[in-house]
Amino acid sequence: MASTGMRSVTAGQGPRAAATTGGLPPDVPTDAALLRASVRDSDVFAVLYDRHADRLYRYAYRRVGPDVADDVVADAFLAAFRQRARYDHARPDALPWLFGITTREISRHRRQEKSRFRALARIHTDPASDDLAERVADDVSAQAVRGQLAAALAPWRSAALRWGCCTRRRSPSLPPPTWSRGPASSSSSRR
Repeated sequence: MASTGMRSVTAGQGPRAAATTGGLPPDVPTDAALLRASVRDSDVFAVLYDRHADRLYRYAYRRVGPDVADDVVADAFLAAFRQRARYDHARPDALPWLFGITTREISRHRRQEKSRFRALARIHTDPASDDLAERVADDVSAQAVRGQLAAALAPWRSAALRWGCCTRRRSPSLPPPTWSRGPASSSSSRR
């Protein structure tokens, strides 16, 4: 049995050995060894990031889209970095552990998004109620100037009533209005 210091691989096991060691060649440290070493030297964690970030990004991309996938993967690696001392070193491949963390980050993102949408729904006003509010404000404003407008239009009102302009039909007892003939009533304007 050949030993590399970080892990041991039995020669001649073929695919079974690759499956239990994460498919890495014998001279490449396992994820468990990297996580163990990253507790002492945090820069070693970058190797784990380089090894698995693309897969986790594709996983997050398919579930939350391109806008959020970067943030989800970053949050997942931050959580993994904070939990690296508690990793089960009997498992050489950390990818399932990282997928689990990424899945929890996606769930957390969806819960936050749902909460944000609920909050927006509570503060959002219905456009129909906005129209109603504007109409009420207009009515109140019109009622406030109603008296002033009536006083200003009083001289015109009596003339309009005399001419029958404000009724549907003119009263036969009123004389027809007299209009002066100006340039608009010339023969050229009727053509």
